[in-house]
Amino acid sequence: MVMENFEQLISPVIAFSALIAALAGIVLINSLFKDKIKDLFDDSNYFFFFFLCAGYTLYALGEISWYLISITSVQPQANSISDIYWSMGEMIILTAFLVFAFTMHKRYGESQHRKSWIILAASIGFATIMYLFFVNQNATLPYPFGYFYLVMSSLIMIISINIILFRQKIVQLGQSFLVIFFLANIGMLIGDALFLYINTTGTYGIAGVFSGIAYLGAYALSALAFVVIIIRFYMKGAYS
Repeated sequence: MVMENFEQLISPVIAFSALIAALAGIVLINSLFKDKIKDLFDDSNYFFFFFLCAGYTLYALGEISWYLISITSVQPQANSISDIYWSMGEMIILTAFLVFAFTMHKRYGESQHRKSWIILAASIGFATIMYLFFVNQNATLPYPFGYFYLVMSSLIMIISINIILFRQKIVQLGQSFLVIFFLANIGMLIGDALFLYINTTGTYGIAGVFSGIAYLGAYALSALAFVVIIIRFYMKGAYS
C-alpha cells in the first residue's frame, strides 16, 4: 500500500520534471537552431547539439504522454504513442553521442585510443545483436519495449563515457554542461533497468521506488542542462 501511494505521488512529479525538460528543450532548439537547419550536416558540432537537444526533448515528451494516458485511460495499452517518443528520443540521443565520440577521437584522441574505440564499438554492437536475438527467442513480456529501452540506454551510457574521457578538453571548449547530460544518462539507465525488472516480476516494490527516483533525476538533470545552455546563450548574446 505504501509503495502504491509512493507511485501515485511521484508519477506527477516525474511528469512535471519531464515537462520542464521538454519546454526547455523546445526553447533551446528554437533559440539556437531556427536559422541554421541548412547547416545541419555541414558542422559535426552543430549536428551533435541539435540531435542532443531533439533527443532529450522527445524522450521527455514520451514521459508526458505516458502520464496523460495513464490518468485518462481506465486501462492504458501496453504500447502507445509514448513508446514512439521514447524510442525516437533514445535513438537520436545515441546518434548524437556517436557523432560526439567520433569527432572527439578524430580531433583529440591518439591512434591507439581510436583502435580501442573501434574494438569496443564492434564488441558492443555484436553483444547487442546477440542480446536482441536472445530476447526475441525468449520474450514472454507483454511489453517488449522494456528490453529495447534497456539496450538503448546501456549503449547511450557506454558511448557517453567519452564525456568523462575528454572532460579536460570539454572544459576548455566551454562545454562542461555535458557532464550533466552524462549524469542524466546514468539515471536513464538505472530507471530502464529497474523498469524492466518491475515488468518482469509484476510488482512495484522497492525497485519501483528507485526507478521513479532515477527517472526523476534523469529528467531534472536534462532540464538543468538545457537551462544552463539557454542562460549561456543569452548571456553570450548580451555581451557580444
